[in-house]
Amino acid sequence: MVVFSALSLPPPPSEEAEEPNPESDVIHTTEIVSSSLSLPPPPPEEPEEPNVIHTVEVNGETENGPIPEKRYYELVFDNSKQSQVKRTWILTRKQIHWRECEVIDERHDAIKVHYISYHSKFDEWIDKSSHRIRAMREHAQLQKGDNVSAWYPKLNQWREAEVEEVDAEKKRIRIAYVYTADVAYVPFSSSKISVIHKNPVCFVFFLHLQETQIHPAFFGVHRLILSMARWMNHTN
Repeated sequence: MVVFSALSLPPPPSEEAEEPNPESDVIHTTEIVSSSLSLPPPPPEEPEEPNVIHTVEVNGETENGPIPEKRYYELVFDNSKQSQVKRTWILTRKQIHWRECEVIDERHDAIKVHYISYHSKFDEWIDKSSHRIRAMREHAQLQKGDNVSAWYPKLNQWREAEVEEVDAEKKRIRIAYVYTADVAYVPFSSSKISVIHKNPVCFVFFLHLQETQIHPAFFGVHRLILSMARWMNHTN
């Protein structure tokens, strides 16, 4: 048996580094063989958490892929129902106005909304990933034609109002109280205006009309007549 000493062996010759060959399609790999007895087993993988529908934010799966996490409604206390309700803002089908809606039903990929002050035949399902959904609207984002809640001092109650003008320079809006001839200028920061309704709309007569199948155009004509009446009062 021949024993080689590490001190008696000459150093190995230096190897020149090979230049990489870009034209070569060969990928050099090193095969490592290890004994299962000498290596500890890998730690067990934790199971992935399933998609959970949260109170306000949703993660879901659809055929087209995962829905991005999105805030699609606000929980608001409704005085008339003495309970919390889900409110949101929806961009109308004509992509013109944002309307406040109540979320009346929900599934993993969509919500069903009811347009406040409109007949239930206009209720619709909207995908949770839709750009038409906005959970909360700031006062500065309001535009002409929007419906808001405003404190009506004549009755000391919250009433529906329509935005007639947005003055970004003076940071205020001009509102017209629905079914009245009264208008008011309200600052953006005022506590007397809310983009979430505080109470159902106005008078018993009109509440009765909403339960019938009256077309929303009726209310539009009614508002037009009131606007003309206000204009005549200003000009006279």
